[in-house]
Amino acid sequence: MNPSPPLFVFDGDCGFCRKWARWLQGRTTADATFVPYQQLDLGPLGLRAGDVESASYWVDERGRAFRGNRSFARALRLGRGRWRVLGWLADLPLFRHALTPLYRLVVRNRHRLPAPD
Repeated sequence: MNPSPPLFVFDGDCGFCRKWARWLQGRTTADATFVPYQQLDLGPLGLRAGDVESASYWVDERGRAFRGNRSFARALRLGRGRWRVLGWLADLPLFRHALTPLYRLVVRNRHRLPAPD
């Protein structure tokens, strides 16, 4: 089963993750769905619990999964104005590789970061 529309999967138990998922959803014009992994059957998406516990995912309309900072970039590519441009830039190999260590650092510390709801 391929999701249609695209799907952004994040950790719903993490306040910081919920905050950023809402922020991202507010900048995406597509009919994308934003859902905590805890509410999904991951098998049909080709994802495992270990995958989604360590990173967010963007699953596009063709069923391709993009992990971590690429999930944000892919979502922003469907955004409005400057967000769309930022998404395309962030998904270019040069920027994508530069952003990966930053994303990993945030993920390792996400439960310590502020998350006002």
